[in-house]
Amino acid sequence: MRTKHILTGAALLLSLLAVLGLCTPFGRDVWAGGRPTATPQALPPAESASPAAPDALPDLIVEQIRLSPPEPFVQQTAQALVVIKNVGTADVTPGNNFHLDLYINPPTDDLKGIPGDYYADVQGYQMKVGASVTFVFTLTDVFTDAASYNLWAQVDTPQLPDYPNGFVTEANEDNNILGPEYVTVRTHYAWVQKDHTQFFTNMASTLDVQPLAATACQIPHLDYGGDSVLTLGLFDEPPLTTWGITGTLLPPTSAEMLDYNMIYPDIQVNEVITNDQRYPSVYADGDLVVVVWEDGQNGPTFGKDIFMRWSDDQGITWSDPITVNETYGNRGINDQKHPAVATSGDYVVVAWQDHRGSSFDIYVQTFFYTGSTMRRCDANGDCTTECVSADDTWCNKRVDTDANEKDQILPDVAVDPEEDTFYIAWQDQRYGNDDIFAVRSYIDSHGNLIWGDDTRISDDPGTSRQANPSIDAVRSIRITGFDYTVDPGPPPEVVVTHVYSEPATYIVVAWEDEREGDADIYLTYSDDGGETFAADTRLNDDKAANTSNGIAQRVPATAVSGPWIKEVTLLFPTIYGLVEDQVRVPVTTFHVTWQDFRHSTNPSKDNDPDIYYMALTTQPDAEPPWVPVVEEETAQTQVNVDDARSWQTSPVWQGEPDVEANLSGTTLQDTEGYNAYVIWSDGRNYGGEFENLDIYLRLFGNVDSPSAHVTDHNLMVNDGARLHDFDTGNADYESYRLDNPPHAHQRNPAIAATLVANWPLATDGYIYVVWDDDRIGDPFMDRNIYFARSNLLFGGHGRTYSAASGDIPGQGAVYGAGSFVSEIFDSGSPDTVWYIVDWEAVTESGTYITLQTRLGDTRAEVLASDWYPHDKFPYPDDPGSIGSPLLGYDAPGRHIVDENGDYWPQARYIQYRVNFWARDVAAAPNLVTLNTPCLFDVVLHYERPPIIYLPIVFKNH
Repeated sequence: MRTKHILTGAALLLSLLAVLGLCTPFGRDVWAGGRPTATPQALPPAESASPAAPDALPDLIVEQIRLSPPEPFVQQTAQALVVIKNVGTADVTPGNNFHLDLYINPPTDDLKGIPGDYYADVQGYQMKVGASVTFVFTLTDVFTDAASYNLWAQVDTPQLPDYPNGFVTEANEDNNILGPEYVTVRTHYAWVQKDHTQFFTNMASTLDVQPLAATACQIPHLDYGGDSVLTLGLFDEPPLTTWGITGTLLPPTSAEMLDYNMIYPDIQVNEVITNDQRYPSVYADGDLVVVVWEDGQNGPTFGKDIFMRWSDDQGITWSDPITVNETYGNRGINDQKHPAVATSGDYVVVAWQDHRGSSFDIYVQTFFYTGSTMRRCDANGDCTTECVSADDTWCNKRVDTDANEKDQILPDVAVDPEEDTFYIAWQDQRYGNDDIFAVRSYIDSHGNLIWGDDTRISDDPGTSRQANPSIDAVRSIRITGFDYTVDPGPPPEVVVTHVYSEPATYIVVAWEDEREGDADIYLTYSDDGGETFAADTRLNDDKAANTSNGIAQRVPATAVSGPWIKEVTLLFPTIYGLVEDQVRVPVTTFHVTWQDFRHSTNPSKDNDPDIYYMALTTQPDAEPPWVPVVEEETAQTQVNVDDARSWQTSPVWQGEPDVEANLSGTTLQDTEGYNAYVIWSDGRNYGGEFENLDIYLRLFGNVDSPSAHVTDHNLMVNDGARLHDFDTGNADYESYRLDNPPHAHQRNPAIAATLVANWPLATDGYIYVVWDDDRIGDPFMDRNIYFARSNLLFGGHGRTYSAASGDIPGQGAVYGAGSFVSEIFDSGSPDTVWYIVDWEAVTESGTYITLQTRLGDTRAEVLASDWYPHDKFPYPDDPGSIGSPLLGYDAPGRHIVDENGDYWPQARYIQYRVNFWARDVAAAPNLVTLNTPCLFDVVLHYERPPIIYLPIVFKNH
């Protein structure tokens, strides 16, 4: 308790309206038998009373409490200035003296009869009508901690039992108290992280770093100071039973690895990491997810193979990897690259470019999927027994015909699953220049899947280049006519009584095309299963027809969704002329994305690639006979947004896009639209000395959006993977440390999706993304294949939390989670005292945030330490809540603790960790209501001895 003593000196008169008082510390337990009345003073000369009515009374109030300095540092002496005023209609009678009390963090706001921590004597003659008097309390050894203090003041404090209303009879005895006046006390030093580069200078993370301006997290009119925010990502990490308890950031040796796989996040698909694995492709149908990739374990440059794995439980468990192509001895010549895959549910077809001859050709391997096993078919499509390659038996099938010794490369595969018909498109040089060719499969009379003859589908007759094709297919519906009745009115009206339609298989192919002198995106489509194709059409709108502007558009990707129900305006012939009506008809939509250089500013126009997207819908023409036409559904739009960062010195690179689209319902009557997902590789994020390429996603749909967090925003797919095994002796890495390793580079993404959602209703399915990256190998050479699956933010179904102990909160919740580990901060002194951890955040219903810290006098000591605190869970967010299994500091302003739970620990280094958890708060099954916590900054407060920098002395100068 503070030292107690009583002031006996007089207050100094500042003016008739202001008095400077020197005031006294006073313990709240001093009034055992009452405290002395205010010491009287001699009246000033010529003192006279103010005019007043006979029944007039004074009325004393505390007008203001302010502190100087307003926000003192820990252990700093401060002055509290308290202004009192007489707002009554009569003077306080001279000699009717009283007390002014000041309270620091009182235990209650009912202060009548309670002594203050400090008090001052107030002379009655000072308080004339309208007079204000200022008293100064000097506060020493009061602000001993980094915390928020609240100050109160009371004028004419009662003294029980003799003076229950104080010493002065007033017109109002209930307005003598003012408070609380909040005072923030902070340390001289603080480590603050709030910006993009600070959050990306981390050790590990499964959270997303989003631009503050591009999220739904902001509270209007609140200045956060930083430019970024931590949020939950859209793709999940399987957590441990609980986290925040034990484990180190060194390579884990048990299942209790740090933060449920933060060091090695995502699912590694390939098992052998020798050499290089690249160019994955993924396809999903129901519970089946199939991934193929180009694998260099048997040959780093030539001799690569095509490998495959599959999951029959939506990506939770995986088969052993198998080699798809037949193996040959001469790997200096034989080479298999760039695979693609599709599945119809019964069949799985893998296509790739194969150099087993004198040039690259297109080969396929067909598998029959039984629901539990994958059976390899032979080259003739017979799947009754497992095919084994031998001198007279081949399993792989070459599908390009009459191609001579020219290269066929870059195949893509699509499927009409209802007919088990597969379509393959590729880039073909058989005519001396690159064209787009395609082939389709059939089921013959014996039930075997066989292949027809290939044909050119690009219609440019010249020698220009067509390259990088992408193909997709869907079984949909085409309108053939209407029955309707006519009401003569007036005005005449049409009522459609029946819509005639027929099945139609749509095949969409897009590619790079140089027929106009630079690379453009061209598209063709078939609505009869590939029997015929429409004329090629250029999509990019950055120039006039048949012109060249030197700007390239490259690497398109396509998806097709249908049928869905759209309301269109049609004209019907009647005896009164053409009559308009709104009709709901089934339509089909083509989705195309590509890399676009139209915003480049350098002479070669290649320094600013962006990602573009557009949607085209085939629907009946407005006028009879209502033949199918292709209309723009979504104008071509720049996909990447909010990618400018303060640290950037050049435009951001975006490339390698892919797209997938799903319908919004499970039946035609319930399907009001689609959701299209565009992914790409993106260089917007800070990476230190090296670039940092990540995979991003954006949703385009016409059935609303799962949350404001998703709408129109770019969202990172991959977790913050780092090169934790980098060579610390390599001079290229001298700016990195174990607690701030280089970023991994994510490239070549591919996407598949089974998610059916008419937001906020999500019926079933997930989004699946694969890519290659270098997190466990040479960052410039060895790459591996990784897989991620969407979480609750993209669907009302997801992982249910259960823990071994029933005492751990969160049991039974459908949830999403993630964590972030900072770099290690150096305070500069082992005598540093750590006070509190602060943060600003938004935690909506069902969301939780905790922070933890660990300390040491060396970085190695920090890395070997556990996280603290780990002895309590956060409070439930509302009555009846099941809480969350996070451990740590459960609110801003908590004291930093050591391993014993003691406050004010001393250490030179510190590291913090952020833990997020969010449960589904939807009111009904399949509704999506998962909010993300949003963290804007983290502040660690500390004090340290002064660091003295000695001047440099040069000899002989």
